[in-house]
Amino acid sequence: MNQREAPRPTLPVGDLLSEPIPELAPRLLGGRAGLRRDIRVAAPERPGLALAGHPEALQAGTVQLLGKSEVVYLAQIPDDQRRLLLDRLGAAPIACLLLAHGAAPHTDLLEACERHGLPLLGTPRTTERATEILGRHLEERLAPAITLHG
Repeated sequence: MNQREAPRPTLPVGDLLSEPIPELAPRLLGGRAGLRRDIRVAAPERPGLALAGHPEALQAGTVQLLGKSEVVYLAQIPDDQRRLLLDRLGAAPIACLLLAHGAAPHTDLLEACERHGLPLLGTPRTTERATEILGRHLEERLAPAITLHG
């Protein structure tokens, strides 16, 4: 019997909006042009290092979760610094951003997402709850498959 590992599955960001995930209740806030970007990593991440000026720390194909601390930080830094950081974030090879707590996106965030075709999703859930729900959903959807031939 031959055993072969199939290519790792991916999930287009748009599927998060069309699949029933009532616990997460995701909605599109911006960056519609990027809904075909693929999610390749099941664990949602936080972009803290990228917002501190290290966008190379972002893993390709991830969902980056923006919680209260990221929103507060972005609101407090100077406009030109915020625009530069968000432009770098938008240009990164990530799948999408997910804004937690039902927070309204900063205008600069919306503009960067639109400019780079980076989907910006929102959820009313807390950061911790969104991480848990989305992580569980992505673990199921992105689980590797093994094909057996015999």
